[in-house]
Amino acid sequence: MGLNVVRVYSFTKLEEEIGCFHKSSELFSTNKEREITKNMVQDIVIQLFQDKDWPEELKKERSLGYGNSQKLIVFFYNTPTSTLPIFWKKGNYNGKEWRLLFPRRDKK
Repeated sequence: MGLNVVRVYSFTKLEEEIGCFHKSSELFSTNKEREITKNMVQDIVIQLFQDKDWPEELKKERSLGYGNSQKLIVFFYNTPTSTLPIFWKKGNYNGKEWRLLFPRRDKK
C-alpha cells in the first residue's frame, strides 16, 4: 500500500482522556508534526463523513473518533468508533475511494 511505517507501538498505556494527538502521547516528535497530522486527519475524515446528514460541526467533532477520543485501538473482532475514523470509515477523499485498513463490522 506504499506505507512508510517508522515506528510501531504494540502497547502504550495512557490515561483514558489522553488521545494520540495529546502532547504527552509521545507519538509525534514535534508539536508542529502533531498539529499538521491532526489537521490532515480532520480534513480527510470530514470528507469521509460526507455521506452523513450531520452538521459540519458534528463532522469535525467526530473526525478524531467518537467523543474526540483520538484512539488507535483495533481488536480482532472489530474497530471501535473511538479509533480515528481514517482507519475504519468508508467514503471518498478528494474524489477517490478511501482504502480502509480496519473496516468496522455492523452491530447486529
